[in-house]
Amino acid sequence: ALPICASTSQIMEESDDGKDADEDRIRGWWHVNRSGFPISSETWECMWQHVIEVHPQGASLAREIRGLPCKRLPTPAPPVVSSSQLSVEQSILAVQTYLNELQYNHTGTQFFEIRKNRPLSRWSRFHLAINHQHSLCVCVCVCVCVRVSLSLSRLMESAKEIIRESLPIKCLEAVVVALYLTAPLTSVHRAALSFKSRQGDFYFRHVVLAVHAGGSYGALGLSRRHELMYKPLEYKSLYDLVREFINCYNKCSHTVVKVCLSAPVVHDLHSCAQIQWKHLAMRNGELQDDTLKRQLEKFSRAMRTS
Repeated sequence: ALPICASTSQIMEESDDGKDADEDRIRGWWHVNRSGFPISSETWECMWQHVIEVHPQGASLAREIRGLPCKRLPTPAPPVVSSSQLSVEQSILAVQTYLNELQYNHTGTQFFEIRKNRPLSRWSRFHLAINHQHSLCVCVCVCVCVRVSLSLSRLMESAKEIIRESLPIKCLEAVVVALYLTAPLTSVHRAALSFKSRQGDFYFRHVVLAVHAGGSYGALGLSRRHELMYKPLEYKSLYDLVREFINCYNKCSHTVVKVCLSAPVVHDLHSCAQIQWKHLAMRNGELQDDTLKRQLEKFSRAMRTS
């Protein structure tokens, strides 16, 4: 059985290769809610215990906040994007505005468990079996569900749950929601863009959703740092977009040591395909301008024709 509230060791391993996960000293960690909704008392206690341990004011802050009356907050409404209603640029901005309204999760507890090896949809395929017996044709429709993880949800179902609960989210959850909301925009090409950075002796990981439309590139996502999330559709090449992120990391005193791009993500919400999160992985020397530009130009050509 899975623990109700677990640390991020598994999440970190899924976000990069196993060797890196074992050898890196990962700065910062958080709990993951595995009990579903409504959130169990055990998960709440995990969250508050984490606050007590890491926040400078510790127990006094926890007592103060927990003693306040609960107020019902307005629930942000997800945008309805359609190429016939809004321009692509307006739709992308509407999705990012919604992510901003959900807000970044600073609590130390990730409310939604996201497993990156889930297929986009819960149901894999429908198989039609026709059985001829005594001159009667009996049609049996068998729905086969392929389970690649212990969770009942799949990525797009997780997105619906995040929208329904309207709780603060982290970067990976923001990418899942952005994939769901941009699915109707079939003219927009999408790929997960992830970074591994180093500050001192510690490593950090982050992911956004790179988007391409009308010859321009941009990004959707959330981060603690404003510079490391949304980028409008104004970059003329994928290289320009990635270079902008690397420059922003440098301004935050981080050194990018690895950049990954997923394979382009399909728009079919019922697809059983899994996202290839590390379709293109570039490390250290490959992040030099000439090599980086050549790799990204090759990838972007395939992305635009996908």
